[in-house]
Amino acid sequence: MEKSTSTIVNTINTVTRKPRTTPTLRQKALYKKITDNTEKGGLTMKEAMLEVGYSINTAETPSKITKTKSWIELMDEYLPDQLLQQKHQEGLDATKQEDKEQVPDYAVRKQYLDLAYKIKGKNIDTPTQNINLNVVSDEQIKRLLD
Repeated sequence: MEKSTSTIVNTINTVTRKPRTTPTLRQKALYKKITDNTEKGGLTMKEAMLEVGYSINTAETPSKITKTKSWIELMDEYLPDQLLQQKHQEGLDATKQEDKEQVPDYAVRKQYLDLAYKIKGKNIDTPTQNINLNVVSDEQIKRLLD
């Protein structure tokens, strides 16, 4: 079966296409969908991706989008590092009103601190193990050995 010239040209263009470096309208819509729904409990990345028209295959692997140069450019534009650092510092210094005075809000500060460790790649989510130890005296050990 022979392929038409236009089919061959389209195939070649698809194969040789350079990665996009400017954000697509769909990527901008995805960012908006994610940020607009944060107060309502938010959507998962997969849900947001499906709502703006990504395929189920792409939505199941968000890194197909979030690791692209165009997505990184979009994040740099909408969430510049300087703004993130400023807001993060505000969170680390959070206070609350208690008995007519400002006191540190340790719960909020912990959330920001956890996020800082996560951003820095520190593994703070490692589960801890409880170990039960039976402490025995030297005499008990001697009795066990006899």
